[in-house]
Amino acid sequence: MSRIILFATVFTAVLAKLQNVTIIIGEITCDGDEYLDNMKMQVWDKDIFTDDLLGEVYFNVTHPPQNISVVATEDEFFTMSPYIIFQNTCNGVRSHEFQ
Repeated sequence: MSRIILFATVFTAVLAKLQNVTIIIGEITCDGDEYLDNMKMQVWDKDIFTDDLLGEVYFNVTHPPQNISVVATEDEFFTMSPYIIFQNTCNGVRSHEFQ
């Protein structure tokens, strides 16, 4: 039984391929106003059992969310299914998710 598990693990590791996703942000606003609150952007990859956090970026007044490029890379057996979560407060809404 342990040989089967070892084979499956090695087989998956060999067939997994390096994939990446690039996120480019021009500017983020809250109803047309500049964003002045702290904000966190997380890049996730949807998986069968648990999603993988590929990376996160924090923004604030001194580092506004403008003209940002983020590249996330992962070894993945299947095609990546990335999505982004912005954690902030804009008009009482706490988080926004984009796919």
